[in-house]
Amino acid sequence: SLRVKLQMYDVFEIAVEKGMEKGMEKARREMLLEALSETIGFVPPSIIDSVNKISRTDVLSGLFKQAIKCQNVDQFQKSLQMAM
Repeated sequence: SLRVKLQMYDVFEIAVEKGMEKGMEKARREMLLEALSETIGFVPPSIIDSVNKISRTDVLSGLFKQAIKCQNVDQFQKSLQMAM
């Protein structure tokens, strides 16, 4: 029936939207880690693990700003701890 088709379409739309959100999260994480790598050089695995656990895009954006400003790994680690 038309109603079932519309419900399936809604489910499909939601799935596509969720997939896009996950893709954006992944891209933000990658950009954050690349920026941090450029700024401080080596990025410790513990920071990579912590960043990969973050799903909120606003938090990732804030950490990206910190990553491009930080002088060393300890400075970024403090920002990361506050964000978690």
